[in-house]
Amino acid sequence: MEDDYFIASDLAGSLKTLGAEVVGLVASAEDAIEKVIGGGFDLAALDVGLLDGMTFEVAQALRTKSIPFVFITGYSSDVIPAAYADVPRLEKPCTIAELVRHIGVLCRSEQPE
Repeated sequence: MEDDYFIASDLAGSLKTLGAEVVGLVASAEDAIEKVIGGGFDLAALDVGLLDGMTFEVAQALRTKSIPFVFITGYSSDVIPAAYADVPRLEKPCTIAELVRHIGVLCRSEQPE
C-alpha cells in the first residue's frame, strides 16, 4: 500500500522476482480498507501516508483481521501512534533485502508453535 506508483511497482516487481505473489498495488486509504475487507492476502507493506491521508485506520483494519504488516515510510517514528509501536518500521528508501527480512520475521511469528 503505497501512493508513489514507481516505488510500489519497483517493490512489487522485486518481490515477484523472489517468488512472492503480489495481489495488488493500492494508493489510497479508502482502497486499502476495501482490500483489507476483501482479504486474500497474508501480510501487507503499508506506507504511513497515502493519497487521501494517514493509514492508521488501515492499520487497525489489518489488526482486526489479524493480518501482519510492516510500515514503510519517510515519516519519523514519532508520527506512528503508540498502539503500533510493535509494528516493524522501515525508513524510505529501504532496500528489498530489508523488506524481505521483515517479511520473513512476520511470517515466522505467524507460525503456530
